[in-house]
Amino acid sequence: AYYCAKNKRPLLFVLTVLLASLVHVSAIFMIVIYPLYNVKITKNWLYFVIPSMGVLFLFNKPVFSVLLKLVGGKYMDKYTSMESSGGAYMFLIMLVALAVVSFLFTKDAELDRDTVGLRNILLLSVCLQCFASVHPLAMRMNYYFLIFIPILMPKIVKGCRKDSKQLVSIVSVVLSFFFVFWFFLDAHTGGDALRVFPYIPFWR
Repeated sequence: AYYCAKNKRPLLFVLTVLLASLVHVSAIFMIVIYPLYNVKITKNWLYFVIPSMGVLFLFNKPVFSVLLKLVGGKYMDKYTSMESSGGAYMFLIMLVALAVVSFLFTKDAELDRDTVGLRNILLLSVCLQCFASVHPLAMRMNYYFLIFIPILMPKIVKGCRKDSKQLVSIVSVVLSFFFVFWFFLDAHTGGDALRVFPYIPFWR
């Protein structure tokens, strides 16, 4: 679906998302990638984006409650009683840091289309993470978009301003190592929403 959005093939993109949704119904949410990838969000958008994210974070419980009621269904009911992962805030801080670096230490005019598209997906990931402390389902939905972050990071390092290249490189390395460390820690000690380590085969 990502490559279809990148190459501007809307029909194939929709078919790919529909195929994925046959495997897991929540994959239909990936439909937002096409318009999000192909819109050019620049630094000027931040005057709207930052306050909006602040509102989402401050009122995440009532907003997510409304969204949950709109979607409904057995899939939502399954996670109603589950507590969210304790690392929700830590992941949010990390994603915000990446977003700050990707906007403040780069020049929009010098970024290629793919970098801009992936940076837009990062913003969506930040928005979803604002709800992760409220409900584990939000974190699970974010898994669809977190996978694009490792693709974005080296592009940001490459496209950052010369006077900040060393700082951006250090930040990227530190955040990468921290992300890997925190993931395996949370995968081992987290709740049922994420605990996948040590791995237990399905036949057991």
